[in-house]
Amino acid sequence: MGGSGSAAGAAAMRCKASGCPGTPLHRSRSVPLLHAFPGEPRMWPFDRLKVRVKLALLAGVPVFGAFVLSALIARDALRRAETAEALGSIEDLAQLTSRMTDVVHRLQSERALSAYAAATERTDDVALQDLERATDEALHALGEFFSGRDAGRLPSDLRRDLRLARDRLAGLADVRKKARTPDFDLEEYLEFHAKAVDALIGATAALGQLSDDGEILRSIWRLVAAMQYVERTSREHALLSYVFGRSEFPPGTFRYFVTLLTEQQAYADSLRTSTGAEEFERLQKILKLASDADVAEMRRTALETTEDALSVDAQRWFESQRGTMAALRSIQNDLLRSVHSAVSRKASETRAAVSFSIALALGVLASSMLLGWLITKSLTRSVRVLADAARAVHENENFSIRAQKTSADELGLLTEAFNGMLAGIEERDRELRAHRENLEALVEERTRELSERNEQMRLVLDNVDEGLAMIGPDGQLLGECSRAFAEGFGGPRAGTPFAEALAPNDATVRATLDLGYEQFMADTLPAEVALDQLPKLLVRNERQYSLAFKPVLRQGRPEGALLIARDVTAELASRKAEALQRERIRIFERIMRDRFGFLEFLEESRALIEQIRQDPLAERPETLRAIHTLKGNAGMVDIQSLAEATHCLEQALLEKEPRAVERALASLFAAWDRLRESAAPIAGDPSEERVEISREELDLLFTAVREGKSHAAIGRLVLWLKQEPALVRFRRLEEQLRALARRQGKPDLRVTMEAEGVRLPVRPLQKFWSNFTHVIRNVVAHGLETPGERARAGKSAENHVELRASSDETALTIEIADDGRGIDWNAVARRARERGLRHETRADLVRALFTDGISTVEVATHTAGRGVGMSAVLQAVTALGGDVAVESEPGKGTRLRFVFPWSDALLGGERPAWPDLDRHPDSHRKPRVFTTDRDSVKPHAGDGS
Repeated sequence: MGGSGSAAGAAAMRCKASGCPGTPLHRSRSVPLLHAFPGEPRMWPFDRLKVRVKLALLAGVPVFGAFVLSALIARDALRRAETAEALGSIEDLAQLTSRMTDVVHRLQSERALSAYAAATERTDDVALQDLERATDEALHALGEFFSGRDAGRLPSDLRRDLRLARDRLAGLADVRKKARTPDFDLEEYLEFHAKAVDALIGATAALGQLSDDGEILRSIWRLVAAMQYVERTSREHALLSYVFGRSEFPPGTFRYFVTLLTEQQAYADSLRTSTGAEEFERLQKILKLASDADVAEMRRTALETTEDALSVDAQRWFESQRGTMAALRSIQNDLLRSVHSAVSRKASETRAAVSFSIALALGVLASSMLLGWLITKSLTRSVRVLADAARAVHENENFSIRAQKTSADELGLLTEAFNGMLAGIEERDRELRAHRENLEALVEERTRELSERNEQMRLVLDNVDEGLAMIGPDGQLLGECSRAFAEGFGGPRAGTPFAEALAPNDATVRATLDLGYEQFMADTLPAEVALDQLPKLLVRNERQYSLAFKPVLRQGRPEGALLIARDVTAELASRKAEALQRERIRIFERIMRDRFGFLEFLEESRALIEQIRQDPLAERPETLRAIHTLKGNAGMVDIQSLAEATHCLEQALLEKEPRAVERALASLFAAWDRLRESAAPIAGDPSEERVEISREELDLLFTAVREGKSHAAIGRLVLWLKQEPALVRFRRLEEQLRALARRQGKPDLRVTMEAEGVRLPVRPLQKFWSNFTHVIRNVVAHGLETPGERARAGKSAENHVELRASSDETALTIEIADDGRGIDWNAVARRARERGLRHETRADLVRALFTDGISTVEVATHTAGRGVGMSAVLQAVTALGGDVAVESEPGKGTRLRFVFPWSDALLGGERPAWPDLDRHPDSHRKPRVFTTDRDSVKPHAGDGS
């Protein structure tokens, strides 16, 4: 009734406003009321509520319920859809994991037995044929799993690794045939299986991309860690089965064996950290079994034997390791079952969530219907009265009719307004009708245009990988942002200061962002220059973001900026992991090349680290020198992680930022721990005593003993031989010179070494050699010239560096000289004057050169510029009672001479003079002078060698 009455009344009013034929215009005469409503009717509690409250309840509750229901169902549907598109169901993830681990297990077993059979020439063994058939069946089962699924919808990493494994295993039949021929190549065979298994393990790890459940991801990660360790153990099993069977290492496989042991240890450590308490206890027992005395003895025989033939029972090794592999695979199977358990739990939770969503939907629907009925009953009563009045106006063409007020809400006010407006409605309706028709067309067109533009912009913002947001002139975020930005920074609302949105918990970063943006808006610098000074990297919630700012200009003046944030966490982590791996390789190569030199570096670094630990805030100058020395030594041996960490600590101490210092110290100690853990198993104990002697010197010692020389004479000879040959030390310095020169674009270098048969005290000079790194860095940074500079100065293309050691009855002298730029004494004088130091004479300038804070470099770099290196050298020299002499002329080079008097500080009161024997190893020839080029060390012609 109310609906039909309202429609009829509205139609009547429109007809009157448009002047329809046969419809009389408004009459001015008075007409009695159509109805008489005696008294005020009884009102319900809902009648006293405002209409906006009633409508809010009527519309809000169902909408809110529908929103909650839609969100829950949509979230569950999306997650299940992602899994369904990839595999079919979440349970299939567990099935795929089982099939891939089964293929890996079959390939490992076949590899070990095939290698053993090839070594013992039993390639037709029935057990091997059974294993090959089992491998083929496992591969066929894996292929059947994917036969009914669209592999193109799998995550890219999983799809790539599966394709690599499939392509690799396509040649399995050919590899098996070759393994049964005399042309069998062990290294090629192991490489084939390693790449196939690594691809399958990678595919297993990529299964984590099919689910965001934390327990499933952790289970897969533990399983992958176990598979990595089992794979390294399996490779060792196959390698040594063949080696022991052949009684020799084929060419190239020994180095592969050493690398394999290193990787095996690393993955064992990773597996220990990833397993639970019970699994860890089982793992300990198995690893103890894998390294029992018998197995360890066979492995040590393979590592340490120097004979051409290895006398180890291959069958004993094969059977013992087969048991170890079976035990390891039992742990692997337990971890696989944990994956199955996590997947089953996730499936149950999903079904429970769907049931809850349905129950919630029914409850919301019932509540909405009940509340809607109550509100509708209250509203329809007032509306019905107005409808009756409107119908009466239409039927009687009488605008003097009044409607009765039935409620105290807005409908009651509407009734009063309706009664008041009836008299003037005809004229107003005519005017509004004309305006409305025009306005509706304009609004509809404009609304359609805006809607299309908003939909297109939203589509773009939801699909870009970068986080995009607009910053207004006041530094606050404007309007919409991209989905990536909202997800990365918590969906900040419009009006939020952009610095607060980026770094809510870091006041320093916020201040830097605010100051930089204020400078940009001040328009005192070019827009691109001002924005380029803002931070380019941000760390938030353990994620790293690169930041870029694009200016928004109007008539050449800044109106705001476009903020572009990109998550680079994975990219930076990958780079760091690659850098650490390359560094481990360099460490291994350096140890193989100069083990004693590297052990000395470790011992010196340990002492410096302990000094830094005792004074972490560097309140003493000695600590700053220790930090600078550690950075120089690490750079010289190309341990960039340690050099970078010490450089960051220097910078943080210079800026006096406590939090930055704390982070830098933690980074330094972590880098040192990684270095020590990586190098110690290979290099050995750095504190052990070492003696380096030549074959000629060893023969001399045997001759002295054989000829019955006195104990005192032999004792003096032994004391002399215990010292370090100067030439050995110089060759290490020459290697450091070349490496640093190459990094600074000065590769052409000729090094001359004059040792004169001198041997050097080891322990007393250790601190001096540690700080001598600063001299080497200064020679390369300040002394050596580029090819262009040398050409302009009329010099030869090669830089020349001379190292000299000499000894007499009074002192030991060590010299280093170059023919490069020479010292810029004017720059030294200027720095000394700024520091308030004496600078009138050359002696004053030499003293200033060895003072803390004096450097001729304007900006500090990893190589030079701190001004603490040379002061550390001087401290090490004076501690031994020595002195330093400097000779330098601009454009002609520099010579530094370090003179150490024979004293108790240097030798404990006993100088290692050549013992009084009948002959001296160098008595029949002149002092030896060595010149080195890039690849060799050779005596000068005519030096008597």
